[in-house]
Amino acid sequence: MANVNPVGGSRLNQAELLTEQGITFWDSEKMDIVAHQDDGKYQVAKGDRIDFLAYRTYGKSPFWWVIASANNMALLPTEVIPGMIITIPNAYSVLSQL
Repeated sequence: MANVNPVGGSRLNQAELLTEQGITFWDSEKMDIVAHQDDGKYQVAKGDRIDFLAYRTYGKSPFWWVIASANNMALLPTEVIPGMIITIPNAYSVLSQL
């Protein structure tokens, strides 16, 4: 596995760039995301990014991985497609686990 530390103000400055079986992806501290009945659904609008959605929901854009994990996005999603419906895990549930 390769280990690269991003520089500057990147939202991934606490993550590692890993390569496994020929696939390169960002890895950061993760927790198990358990579905809750009070999780929200959100229809992606033009210009949305999951780091922006994470900031609006959790107050921290580095929590993009919470949304990615809840939606089974295996690699860092740099784009979400307008019109797609995604799950936004409940802020209280997520923040109480951190």
